[in-house]
Amino acid sequence: MSYDANSPQARKGKIGEQIVKAILTDWGADVKRPENAPDDSPTLIDFHAVPKTGEDFRERFVEVKVRTAIPYAYGQYPCYAFPVVQIEAYKNFAAERGLDCELWIVDPDEGKLYFGSLTGGYGNIEVKQFIYGREFPFNQTTKRGFMRFYHRLQFCDSVDLSELYPDELAALRAIDIELAGDELYQRLLEHFGAPFPDAVLDGLRELQRDFSDAQIFDAVVAFSEREDAEPLIRKLLSGSKSKTLANMFLKNVRGKL
Repeated sequence: MSYDANSPQARKGKIGEQIVKAILTDWGADVKRPENAPDDSPTLIDFHAVPKTGEDFRERFVEVKVRTAIPYAYGQYPCYAFPVVQIEAYKNFAAERGLDCELWIVDPDEGKLYFGSLTGGYGNIEVKQFIYGREFPFNQTTKRGFMRFYHRLQFCDSVDLSELYPDELAALRAIDIELAGDELYQRLLEHFGAPFPDAVLDGLRELQRDFSDAQIFDAVVAFSEREDAEPLIRKLLSGSKSKTLANMFLKNVRGKL
């Protein structure tokens, strides 16, 4: 089960990156992968943006996420949540190289892009602040592992995608509609709060040939409730693209069917 560049999640990620790259380029940046990695290779952080010759642009790293806000506390706090270990990895990577790292979130549901700094730059979202009586950001243990929650209002600026990138926004929303038609995907997303990587989803779709969505969902949940499954589940939900981990997960799910 190889990485599928045509899967819904991969397509959403590519569109999000295209939007952010276009914005940074328009601001005067030359946008490339960190450490001179090839454009199609996976990297810890998506972009290294440096000023073009003669442009007044601040060099920085940029991580791109396509996310819809979580309605935390019954919708009182629209939040974006990420594994704490992942956020710390971004910060450490940038600190070792003496640069700022920004988190850019493309939200198709809102039709906007939000961005802020993780490392003390402009619009630092790591600075503690109270929003409607609750301190943000905060860490919390969830089914996805130890997560850091950021309130949408922490992000200093936003870009209206409906005005600047209407075609890309329409494409992202079309993919969301496509995913909404996948009952198994939606049940897993609602239960775990984050999507499994494409290698896992491809394997689960193969199982749909022989088993019902309900049977597969129950098998996934049954395996996830084993104490020894927690590290594997956490890594997969954190975005790991490891085929070995995906195969381990799928083997255990099959064992529950």
